[in-house]
Amino acid sequence: MRRTLARLAVAAAALAEAAPAFAGLSVNPAYVTTRLDQGNVTAAITVTNLDGVVAHFRANAHHFIYSLDGSVEPVAPDAHSLAPWVKLNPREFALGPHASRVVRVAVVPPPRLAPGEYWAAIEFDPLEATVKETADKAGHAVRIQVISSIYIPIIGTVGKATHAWRFDALHAYREKDGGVEVDGIVANSGTGRLRVLGHCALFDSSGAVVARRDIGETVLLPGSERRFRREFTAKDLTDASRPGALARMICLSDILSDSLVAESPIAEAPPAASSPTPDPGPAPEPHAVPKTSSPAGSAGS
Repeated sequence: MRRTLARLAVAAAALAEAAPAFAGLSVNPAYVTTRLDQGNVTAAITVTNLDGVVAHFRANAHHFIYSLDGSVEPVAPDAHSLAPWVKLNPREFALGPHASRVVRVAVVPPPRLAPGEYWAAIEFDPLEATVKETADKAGHAVRIQVISSIYIPIIGTVGKATHAWRFDALHAYREKDGGVEVDGIVANSGTGRLRVLGHCALFDSSGAVVARRDIGETVLLPGSERRFRREFTAKDLTDASRPGALARMICLSDILSDSLVAESPIAEAPPAASSPTPDPGPAPEPHAVPKTSSPAGSAGS
């Protein structure tokens, strides 16, 4: 019998308002926002054991990023991290069935921090693994130990954060089945996070909308990029097969009043796999992107 260990980290998705609950654990609030230029910071997080047995937990502070595809990745502290300044009490604790307790969080920032946002996540990690039994393709029994932890983001601001964004790339190309894939990369070049939503649309040569897809809603942390991909099936694209068809992606933010717009002709093949994403160079100064009226209409949430 083989044994393997799987580890899952669940963050408050897109810094949502709802308190996360996962694998028998509920944590409230879902995230913490504070100022780091007004002295030491304290917060209280309530942790509840949703299971009917005693459970043991450990609390740690980690730095994290959202990867290009939007998944949560724990990483070593960098210039944006407040993880080294976090103190937790208690660090380890037990909870009886359906019991709750408060974990105290203190943030002791160093003096003279540069303006902008800093962040980390409080991880609540169960000390007991969940064991699941399954079988591989050859019929061998496999026992999988799963440790599921919850990340609670904590965001601290110094001074006034700047907000700016740009498209680093937008490609639209035909697929072998006759559909079209639109692939865009949006970068946050400011010092504050952005909540982003939007849509992409295909237009025929006359400028009429052929098809449209929402790109969803996400959070872009300072200095990060996010890829948005949407596929359009051949069934909806009769008019987009004409010469002159193009794709347009429009992003909206809760902070910036103007939309971010990029367009691309529809290529006959995807970009070469060996072609790297162009280096955008130094982050540009914050600037307004002119509003664009689009026949595709405004983006939905």
